[in-house]
Amino acid sequence: MTLKKIRMEKGLTQEELAIKSKISLSSIVRIERTGKCTITLAQKIANALNVTIDEIFPDNGK
Repeated sequence: MTLKKIRMEKGLTQEELAIKSKISLSSIVRIERTGKCTITLAQKIANALNVTIDEIFPDNGK
């Protein structure tokens, strides 16, 4: 499942996720568009959404 799908499933806007994860809105937009980010940002997003990194980025490292 993609970040956007998970975010929408949780009922969050991009701005709400940015605030909750303490990541800039522009970074959230970029990550949703490209599917790429640092492990640090991935962990912040996963924590904010209460999911694992692998759930957001299933092809990570493959």
